[in-house]
Amino acid sequence: MILGHRCTIILPLSHHKLGNENFGLSKNAICQRPRRVRCSHTIVESMDCVKEAKERIRETFVKVEPCSSSYDTAWVAMVPSRNSLKQPCFPQCLDWILENQREDGSWGLNPSHPLLVKDSLSSTLACLLALSKWGVGDKQVQRGMDFMETHGWAIDNKDQFSPVGFEIIFPNMIKSAEKLNLPLDLDLVNLATAERSLHNDFTGNIGNLKYMAEGFGELCQWKEIMVYQRHNGSLFDSPATTAAALIYHQYDEKCFGYLNSILKVHKNWVPTIYPTKTHSLLCLVDTLQSLGVDRHFKTEISKVLDETYRLWQQNNEEIFSNAAHCAMAFRLLRMSNYDVSSEELVEFVDEEHCFSTRSGKITSHDAIVELHKASQLAIHEKDHILDTIRNWTGIFMEQQLLNNDFLDRKSKKEVELALRKFYATYDRVESRRCIEAYEVNNFKILKAACRSPNINNRDFLGFSVHDFNLCQAQHQKELQQLKRWFEDCRLEQVGLPQQYLYTTYFLTAALLFEPEFSDARLACAKNTMLVTLVDDFFDGYVCEDELLNIFELVQRWDGNYSTVRYHSERVKIFFSALYKTIEELAAKANIKQGQCIKDHFIDLIGGEVRQHQA
Repeated sequence: MILGHRCTIILPLSHHKLGNENFGLSKNAICQRPRRVRCSHTIVESMDCVKEAKERIRETFVKVEPCSSSYDTAWVAMVPSRNSLKQPCFPQCLDWILENQREDGSWGLNPSHPLLVKDSLSSTLACLLALSKWGVGDKQVQRGMDFMETHGWAIDNKDQFSPVGFEIIFPNMIKSAEKLNLPLDLDLVNLATAERSLHNDFTGNIGNLKYMAEGFGELCQWKEIMVYQRHNGSLFDSPATTAAALIYHQYDEKCFGYLNSILKVHKNWVPTIYPTKTHSLLCLVDTLQSLGVDRHFKTEISKVLDETYRLWQQNNEEIFSNAAHCAMAFRLLRMSNYDVSSEELVEFVDEEHCFSTRSGKITSHDAIVELHKASQLAIHEKDHILDTIRNWTGIFMEQQLLNNDFLDRKSKKEVELALRKFYATYDRVESRRCIEAYEVNNFKILKAACRSPNINNRDFLGFSVHDFNLCQAQHQKELQQLKRWFEDCRLEQVGLPQQYLYTTYFLTAALLFEPEFSDARLACAKNTMLVTLVDDFFDGYVCEDELLNIFELVQRWDGNYSTVRYHSERVKIFFSALYKTIEELAAKANIKQGQCIKDHFIDLIGGEVRQHQA
């Protein structure tokens, strides 16, 4: 809704977006007069479908489903047994690799994306190393080699999305493949070697070379890396890095315990980051809020935030070990009135420290955006920490925009939106934007591309489109009712332009949009217009005799006001509209509340009139 532009309304969302397709909306989906709408029923065709979609979304709060990572599963598959270096410790991961090769011979995110060829190359090479190391899957290895040869061109392609640390990890895997006598294409080897030479001084946006330690193999100072081992036994919550520590650094019980804990849950595969439950649930809450449907899941969201607050108070590692997780938790908790201190973000005040390798935390593009969003929630004087974070993250992102330093247009758009002051926008406008930008097959890039089935699915899109259109249909129905009231009361004849009706209603609907508040919206809009008329009258639009006439009519509201002669036609129009509206509102309130509050309304009106008279 674009407020400040009179007589404008937002059209309902189209039903054409069934996957990655567009909604079929023009760039300027604004019209100058109300229109009758029909809710979309292609994605969610009936109320039964709506209820089913809602229940499936509710179930995602209970069952968090991370995305399998071929890359990380392959590294876990390469870990040797504690009893024999010639046997795999996790043979079930090898079985998963054998069963999950794609038709083109590759491994990676499924369904893939045309700009994820580098990710497929990285995942495929990791799987080939695992199969070759243990001498299994000759046919799969050959098909994978064919894919590598055909798609090697993507290694130095700047248009392709690059997994975190690709320039370091991929060339190292090439060297490992040569040691295993894998017959790699010479051009591919040369490309990988040149890419690593080009990035010898690589620091990357992630600012933490330790996170990609598997890319250094035996050359890595693993004793130093193990200093960053977390309480859950992992290195940076990364199965691949933790597995590499077992491959290159002998045995560590906590590392084994970490990998076993994942496989106990997922049987024969691992995600690219674990654990993910808390962050996934926070992303779920954030997505529902962004799409404007969080009011349907208040109980579930409350449970998530209560648990997150408990973990926050305990300084839990799952929240505080990652800058993006920490910033998102702070933002969602503070926006929901939980008492969280900005002092917990003090380590992110210094940009240099944030990108250094000393913190042992991952600082990615998502982390910078999340830190900037969180920094806009300063409410105390001691929140100067947030001011400092806002300054450096803002400068950092503005520099990104100047240099056009982004993986894709989506990342650029996220930065542009994050740089706006969130409190200067309206929720319904943001909800529409988020619905239009929502992608069922959206993904994130870490060391491997990943997609959350909990968040990226058709139920979210269908349910949010249906809900948005339902609200819009209700708003436009109310607008028609308001127009009839305006015309019946002949308010335009006493100086109130009809365009003011639209502005008044949209201001109300922007702040109170839920369908169940229909009576409140109509009452507020009518009251605003009548109060505006009172202001205009007492500001000189009518003469003194007319003002005294209005005062007398109000005084005799429930008595014999009908015996009072109207001094003019405009007084008659105004008071008739006022009387009819208040009586109608009082009757509705009586039904809703079971008590008469008309006297209260009359006292308020009398007080308003007396105030202006004085």
